[in-house]
Amino acid sequence: MLDLVHFVHIAGATVFVGSVVFFDWAVGGALARMTPEARKSAAHAIRPFSGPIIMGSLAVTLLAGIARLFLSGAVTGWADLFSGYAGRAILALVIVIASEGLAAPFRKHMRAGIDTLDDSAFLLWWKRYRSLNALVLAAVLLLMVSMRLGW
Repeated sequence: MLDLVHFVHIAGATVFVGSVVFFDWAVGGALARMTPEARKSAAHAIRPFSGPIIMGSLAVTLLAGIARLFLSGAVTGWADLFSGYAGRAILALVIVIASEGLAAPFRKHMRAGIDTLDDSAFLLWWKRYRSLNALVLAAVLLLMVSMRLGW
């Protein structure tokens, strides 16, 4: 069972990270090169797919990661939640959840820039959003690598 949950966690994380990178860099970069009118049309066509893919894979990743902590024996009591392996896993969870809360205004401003055809507002908030996501992904990746290496 642990192997299956671990596979689901890794697969979900792969889809999540891949989607974030793809939408932030490839789609965002393409949108940045479009005219405001074309950007609005493209963004409205993409929006119904991007959210469910990204947030759905994030939910799978988080739930499988939490299940993995308990199934692996890394957490057997409350004290384990703040120790080495489990502590880093919880820190990663907190970082991801907090970043989603912090990113909400960035997405709101990006959408407003798109909907009002404000080129400079979209570009400003897209770059900030992309930077925030890059920092979060790097931090979580470092935590996951440290857990795997036993640091």
